[in-house]
Amino acid sequence: MSKIKKEFFETNAWGLLTNVDLYDCNPETIRDAKAIKRYVDELCELIKMKQFGETQVVNFGEDERVAGFSMVQLIETSLISGHFANHTNNAYIDIF
Repeated sequence: MSKIKKEFFETNAWGLLTNVDLYDCNPETIRDAKAIKRYVDELCELIKMKQFGETQVVNFGEDERVAGFSMVQLIETSLISGHFANHTNNAYIDIF
């Protein structure tokens, strides 16, 4: 068992928060709502989290610097959220 998991169980923590910043992502992938939904489905399966409702994926942002898809998926302990920035081809994912 990893040190993080051991501490998690020993302290009776509510959950773990993970922030992931991904750089130089494939532009075609981060601009594809279906690909983002597939990513969320695969992530939930990988971390063994039950999804509640559909993954919401919305493309918005008037300022080119922040434009891109954002997503939210409710899960058993909280949620997964992310933003996929067109200008930089970066992705910012939060899992709690």
